[in-house]
Amino acid sequence: MHEEWEIKLSSPVPLDTAAIGSVARQAGFEVDDRGAHEQVDDYLDTERLDLSRGRGGLRVRTKSGQRTLTFKNAGSRKGDAFRRLEVVGAWEQDVLPGSAAELPPSVRRHVEPLIYSRPLEGLMRLETRRHALALRHPLSGARAELAIDRVESGSGACRATPFAELEIEALEGDSRPWQELAEQLKGGFGLTTSAHNKLEQALLLAGRQLPAPRKKTPLVSSMPLREAAREVFRRHFYRLQREEPGTRLAEDIEALHDMRVASRRLRAAFRLLSGAFSAGQLDAFNRLMSRTGQVLGHARDLDVFLEALPALRASVPEALVEDLEPFEALVVEHRRREQQRILTWLSSATRLRACERFELFLERPPARARGLAMEVGQVAPGLVLSAARRVYRRGAKIGRKAPPAKLHRLRIAMKKMRYAMEDFSDLYGKRLSGFVRACRELQDVLGAFNDADVTLHWVGEFVDKRGHRLSRRTLLAVGSLMGVLAARREEARDDFRAAWRRFDKDSVRRELNSALLSDL
Repeated sequence: MHEEWEIKLSSPVPLDTAAIGSVARQAGFEVDDRGAHEQVDDYLDTERLDLSRGRGGLRVRTKSGQRTLTFKNAGSRKGDAFRRLEVVGAWEQDVLPGSAAELPPSVRRHVEPLIYSRPLEGLMRLETRRHALALRHPLSGARAELAIDRVESGSGACRATPFAELEIEALEGDSRPWQELAEQLKGGFGLTTSAHNKLEQALLLAGRQLPAPRKKTPLVSSMPLREAAREVFRRHFYRLQREEPGTRLAEDIEALHDMRVASRRLRAAFRLLSGAFSAGQLDAFNRLMSRTGQVLGHARDLDVFLEALPALRASVPEALVEDLEPFEALVVEHRRREQQRILTWLSSATRLRACERFELFLERPPARARGLAMEVGQVAPGLVLSAARRVYRRGAKIGRKAPPAKLHRLRIAMKKMRYAMEDFSDLYGKRLSGFVRACRELQDVLGAFNDADVTLHWVGEFVDKRGHRLSRRTLLAVGSLMGVLAARREEARDDFRAAWRRFDKDSVRRELNSALLSDL
């Protein structure tokens, strides 16, 4: 898996390799002609074109008798250059894969979150004659491959007019020399920046319409509530999909965190916007996201603890610091088991089919859903104010010695209020920014309290179940660690009163009311 950086240029006529190489040499580059070869790319997608809709691509490439399987995501574009993730796996079978479950694990983790259990089928075959030039910039040492491609579509009804393309893929070092070379080639050979990848270009030349890309639709006051609800659901669901490959890979703890947040925000949005739908219509989707959040939740707690452990270790008596290492190793081992539990759930048939049903619900909502006559601008202020009143009621009841459960319920109420404000942020613009800043300080304090309290409890339970595997000195070190966590929890509890007083000011409440009750 690596990030690919390349410039793609289109040509209306076949390109002369020798002339291209001559221009590169005159520009000061070292050029090594690697010769030409033939390659065949079989592109795969679902009947619904789920991969193409997300501007991703999956292909089996046959070259010199060897087959490789490659997935590329949509990536990003700046000027002439595309930057995107490329994941390559071996494919030794004579037949094409028919589902995500048949793909190598490295590729499957990126494809399955986009197609779920829907079958793969051949979309188009492209036959390419490629002539490659290896380039090196003598001053910087930057290296690239310049490829001149002549592309034809394979057999079948979906045939495209042959076309020519030039690619410059950066392999090492600074990319600026290749951008400068691209400008010279564009001017000298009449090349233009490619707006599409090879598959998209071939489909267009064959008369096929590309699927509409996913895009965010801004909420406006006059939008029907059901339509607004679907848009809010889509935003969170697409974020959940984006973070799933990283969650499966488990190299960046923020991917799991963001996926868990997306599932939580979907559940909050279901409750917030349930008035747009018939009774029970969202229940199955709520159960899906609840189960997903539960599976991700414990792993997230372990990630938070392991990330905080170096700072916590500094507060433990020096004589006991090394004795924490067996405990840390036990937690890491447990985190690996939790990762397997995550992978089992994410790839389960139950979960994949449920996600497919949710996608269909977002695309084709039931015709009898309620809320058709209500506009989101009429409903949003009341929903946000109701969530805010719940926060103020809970906060007013919390005294200096309030049990952790009360602070936890206030934290949850704060999150639901913030989620509601963010779901409707298109309607209010920056008018809620001051209130959001006031919320942030209080949420930080409540978050610090919750992190310490949750970690304290699971460490205690963890030791109760697995403490027999630890030495007495390690148990003593863990006890010291729990003392540090308890002290941090009480420090956050003390900070809460001052943070609440600042949040509970009349001026803060007036700002909220003014923003919500003014004309949208």
